[in-house]
Amino acid sequence: MRVAERELGDETDRRIARLKEEQDRLQRALDHAKRRVGVEGADVRRVVEIALKDDGAALQPGRSACRRPSCSIRNAELRKGPSWASLFDELRPGRPANPKDRARWRRETPVRGLVFEPPVVAEGQPEPQDVVQLHLEHRLIKRLILAS
Repeated sequence: MRVAERELGDETDRRIARLKEEQDRLQRALDHAKRRVGVEGADVRRVVEIALKDDGAALQPGRSACRRPSCSIRNAELRKGPSWASLFDELRPGRPANPKDRARWRRETPVRGLVFEPPVVAEGQPEPQDVVQLHLEHRLIKRLILAS
């Protein structure tokens, strides 16, 4: 039993070491991409604020389980029109499969909190489900930029 525990424990240590190496590699790739693109989360947030202001909408402080300041969009759906509904649906949890249920779901289900940097969570904790990270490749951001 001791031999088995030692061997299994050794495998766990190697697996953890591989995961840490992978995490470091991914962090370096992320840092490289940020330097190459040159766009920070604060820049994306400013674009959103400007685009929403043109339509009488605004970002307001939100609450989230992640350790990043989050915000929510106030009045955006009212001003943008029905063609934007599917974009805002992506920001809500639990989209119903039946299209007949969507109008009620939209009324009753608020848009999740928005963050402009990757959510920060304590080690071993799952990714927060109450926020959506907006970035340059997000469909809402692309549409806001085109509409401005």
